[in-house]
Order: sequence, then C-alpha cells, then structure tokens
Amino acid sequence: MSENAISALDQIENNDLYIQHRRITCNSTHFDFYNPLNIIIDTRVRDLCEYYKSCIIYKSEYSENIIDIIRNINYTVNEYLLFYIRMLFPTYYFDMYEKVVSMDEEEKSIYRIINKIDYYYLFLQETYTEISKFVILPNIYWINKKNIL
Repeated sequence: MSENAISALDQIENNDLYIQHRRITCNSTHFDFYNPLNIIIDTRVRDLCEYYKSCIIYKSEYSENIIDIIRNINYTVNEYLLFYIRMLFPTYYFDMYEKVVSMDEEEKSIYRIINKIDYYYLFLQETYTEISKFVILPNIYWINKKNIL
C-alpha cells in the first residue's frame, strides 16, 4: 500500500449515519423509495452512489450531471473518500449475478454489464479527477494509468 493510500484511509473517520436505501437505482419507483423494507442506516453517500452506478450501467448516462453534483454537494473529506470508494465497488455486477444464480435473470444479462465496463472506467477516471480537486485520493494505478483501453 502506498503512503498516499495510508494517509487517505487514515482520514476516514466515523461518519454520521443517515436513513438510506438498500438500492436506489435509475429504475426505482416511488414504492421502492418509500418501502420500509428497503431502508437501512448508512452514510449519506450511499443512495447517490448506487443511483449513479445504476444510471451508468443501465442507461449509459452520467455526463456532467454527476460532476456538477460532486462540485456542489458539500461533502466532508471523509464523505468524498467514501463516495469514491463506493463508486469503485461494482454492486451492480453482484446484484445481477445474484439474480442469475437465483434464476430470476438469464445469464446473458451479465453481458450488458460487461459491455459497459470501458464506459464505466472512463466515468471513474473523470470522477477521480474531479474529487481530487477536493480531497487527496490514494493513487489507484488502474484508474490513473493512461491509455488503458
């Protein structure tokens, strides 16, 4: 682990907890939003992260909307770190994999996610650049590597 990674991880403190949702996606309905079985306690970055990850994977959209939110959301240093860490974790893949294993979805549905990996990678690069304006993020080699695609 690099020295940058250690210093950034040391910055993560106990954050306040908020009422959040298991998953809020770009396809969520009012029922999903108000369903008490969909509510959990977590940091305030969870809903936004899950929402944008789903939009990128399932609708291929993020463009400048997420960048504007990052600029204006008024997160703490810890929340910016948690936000980026959560964006790195592919929950959308594991959710789909779980559906395939439980036979709620066909196996070929995973290809929809796999085909968007390059697009998601570019999103992660842009997000890294934007968040780095507010917080010193650890060096993530595969994100910062030029011409990886």
